[in-house]
Order: sequence, then structure tokens, then C-alpha cells
Amino acid sequence: MGYYLAIAVFEMHRIFNIENVVIFGGVTAGLSGGIMKEEAERIIKEKFPQLSHIKIHLTPEPSYGGAIGAGYLANLERRRRETSAKGL
Repeated sequence: MGYYLAIAVFEMHRIFNIENVVIFGGVTAGLSGGIMKEEAERIIKEKFPQLSHIKIHLTPEPSYGGAIGAGYLANLERRRRETSAKGL
């Protein structure tokens, strides 16, 4: 799973220039989430060292991940609107 997460991070960075990744859901609960995160970070450092600055985060409670993601996207949209309103 960590391998596929690393590839997804690479592709998402290529398309969206991401800096942070938040993973959540049942598969990230307990030890499995930490193992997946560590493996993805190791693969990114080995295969995509230019992306080693990207942070991968696990949500503290996997079942709230969707709400956290929705809040993050809403905040991004608000900041985008504020920036464009200022003419920046």
C-alpha cells in the first residue's frame, strides 16, 4: 500500500503541486496506517527525492477524515477568493 501511496503522491504533486497529503479511512487505523505512511515516505525519498519535502499526515481519528478534508478545501477556496479580491 505504501508503494501505491508514494506513486499517488508523485502524480498529485505533478498535477497539483501539493505540499501536504492527509490519508484517512479504516485502512489507516492502528499500526497499518503508520506502516503505510513510513513505507511511502521511504519510497518517495529513494525514487523521488525532489518530493521529500512533502508531508504525509494521518488523521487522529480515521472516521473524521472526510470532514477534515472538506474543511481544508473550504479554507483553500476562501483564501483563493480573498487573494483574488485583493488583486494578487
